[in-house]
Amino acid sequence: MAGVVMYSSYLCVFCWIAKAMLKKKGVQYELKGVPMIMGWKPPVKNYKEMVERTGGQTTVPQIFVDGEYLGDEETMAALEKRGQLDAALKIASA
Repeated sequence: MAGVVMYSSYLCVFCWIAKAMLKKKGVQYELKGVPMIMGWKPPVKNYKEMVERTGGQTTVPQIFVDGEYLGDEETMAALEKRGQLDAALKIASA
């Protein structure tokens, strides 16, 4: 299984959706916390790293698979709808 990394904020509903999708797929992931204070994200290490790795995305969640940028929860939902999320997450077919 691939190495999955998610940048996430604790009270972010969209992050909860992405986490639930990964849990449903049985995917373990590394969580990189991005603090959020009333919608503002302080420019701490994980936030700066996320913005750099995504090419400028400032929203959470942001997901990477084996070091490659996958996208956010909307990207995951679109891939799932097309039946392509397992392949994107590099989940082996049974």
